[in-house]
Amino acid sequence: MMDTSKSAKRILGHMHLAAAAASLVPLLLAAVWKESECLKAFTPALCAFLITGLILTPRGAKSRRRMAPRDGMKIAAIAYLSICAIGTLPYYLSGATDSVISALFESISAFTTTGATTIKNIDALPKSLLFWRG
Repeated sequence: MMDTSKSAKRILGHMHLAAAAASLVPLLLAAVWKESECLKAFTPALCAFLITGLILTPRGAKSRRRMAPRDGMKIAAIAYLSICAIGTLPYYLSGATDSVISALFESISAFTTTGATTIKNIDALPKSLLFWRG
């Protein structure tokens, strides 16, 4: 059995770094639009994405081993769950939702682009949070 963990970590790390880049945009928009509550909400999410991305991205030579389709499925599932979990932070820390479960629902809804929401007055959300929501 081949060890593909180094390749899997590298891919997961790059996905978290891509999510960090994506979370930088609403953070900058929150600064431009002077939405201080969103600045405080997006900063921990950006840091969490960066830290996990840097930890997961191994240093050194790339692995030359081929990954099986099941490895790809594992990577996709782990990435989906971990990125959605970290993506919960802006919703919860900004006060847009009153529970972590609702924030997780909003995060999953945003990343899957379903449009479903538990927020009663979505138009009242800060513009940077609406941008993050997609």
